[in-house]
Amino acid sequence: MIVLDDYSKIPQSEQSSQSESELENELINDLVNSGEYEYKADIKDENSLWQNAHKCIEELNDIKLSQSEWAQIKEYLKGKKSRYEKSAIVFESGHVLTIKLDNGKDKNIKIFDKNELGRNKLQIINQIWQRRNTSGENRYDASVLVNGFPLVHIELKRRGVSMLNAFEQIKRYKAQMSEDSIYGFAQIFIISNGTFSKYFSNTAKDYGFTSKWMDAKNNEIDDLKDFCATFLAKKTLLEVIFRYCVLDSEKNLKVLRPYQIAACERILGRINSSSKQAGSREAGGYIWHTTGSGKTLTSFKTAVLASRLENIKKVLFVVDRKDLYTQTQREYENFAKGSANGANNSKTLKKLLGDKDAKIVITTIQRLVKALNDEFSVYDDEVAIIIDECHRSQFGDMHRRIKERFKRAHIFGFTGTPIFDENASANSYYNTTENLFGDRLHTYNIISAIRDENVLKFNIIKTASAKAKNSADEQVEGIDELSALNDERRIENNCAFVLKEFEGLTHKRAFNSIFATSSTASAK
Repeated sequence: MIVLDDYSKIPQSEQSSQSESELENELINDLVNSGEYEYKADIKDENSLWQNAHKCIEELNDIKLSQSEWAQIKEYLKGKKSRYEKSAIVFESGHVLTIKLDNGKDKNIKIFDKNELGRNKLQIINQIWQRRNTSGENRYDASVLVNGFPLVHIELKRRGVSMLNAFEQIKRYKAQMSEDSIYGFAQIFIISNGTFSKYFSNTAKDYGFTSKWMDAKNNEIDDLKDFCATFLAKKTLLEVIFRYCVLDSEKNLKVLRPYQIAACERILGRINSSSKQAGSREAGGYIWHTTGSGKTLTSFKTAVLASRLENIKKVLFVVDRKDLYTQTQREYENFAKGSANGANNSKTLKKLLGDKDAKIVITTIQRLVKALNDEFSVYDDEVAIIIDECHRSQFGDMHRRIKERFKRAHIFGFTGTPIFDENASANSYYNTTENLFGDRLHTYNIISAIRDENVLKFNIIKTASAKAKNSADEQVEGIDELSALNDERRIENNCAFVLKEFEGLTHKRAFNSIFATSSTASAK
């Protein structure tokens, strides 16, 4: 797992103030001392970057390239003018470049090894001069080279300075960059002032798209030393780049947030560790991620990575409404065209269930249950079934029938509102999300999402508190809490308050409101 279960932070420096150069030197020393990075002090300009890339590509492909052979590679790479074209080279699976060797033979050349990630070479450089697309030059703080290409750029500010300054500086650098610059290959940017550190993709439009790195319990890993030890660890960084990024059809690069990666990892880990238990509750689990936290992107990455596992023959993504099916199909297509097969009717679904090449299938639970009446070999295969909004539609006969038919299924639920013992229905055998799906594999709730500014905050108006005690309460013996909460006079006052204040508090209905009550009867 690259998102650690519980990260024990490194003892921090007692220095309350460090300059940019001091932070930079500490960063380089920490990375070199990890044994996973090579410091290239001699690289200070574009020309030396290309020369170094030449050597790295030779090493990766175990070949000695003549100047004419290397010129073909360099010309091809420099010919990719747009950032999107450069990104495609990084993220297209199995991307190889075919060149003509001096002996007349063709040779496939890898720029990155996306299967054996450990074969990729990491280097750290600093204080690189880059010419602008107009006039003059910019000097970049530090960059991580992967096989010679600066896929990660790091901009530092001294302790105490806002990281927003670093973000705006990167925006200027990108706008001023020459279109054939090797720095156009930068996919991930990191900003830090020593005390706090964040990362974001090369298409992030504003500061709100930056993310902190966290452990699996959603504890933030802020200090630059901790960030180096975790996010910049070789395995972590390469997996984030090559496994947990999505280059969508609108040419936007999405880098998954740590809680999204954690959910993917823990589902994949459960599949790998429970193959012999496939078909049982122990082979599945559920993810509690709050509404608005990007569950579709998480499920998409999970489905893609699960479909690549040797033992998994098919991945089914199941929703409970037609409109959700349409939305999910559209978003999956946006993430990667042709990545999933949509079954918009029962006939198509049956065809896809029988097609061994259809690795990822999106459907509704109603269509899936209808298809269970027919016979398919996939019912005996080891499959992964991901069920969206699993709190709503999974506590009846439909779920039971799916489990009976798919004898070797790993079933995972995604929900923003799981059912616990205290709010379970007594009318169902599987009366809680855990009883139905298995262990909770990861949690990212509304409290964490508000803290991380990934969802809008709530403006909470409390009209009563069960724990509040005042002198008037103490004078009343045997007061019943629920009776007080549901007193007609209190309800009337609440209604009057809403009618009077709603327009103002919702900024003329630009926002919504929610009643939080003690029961359904109270809500009515």
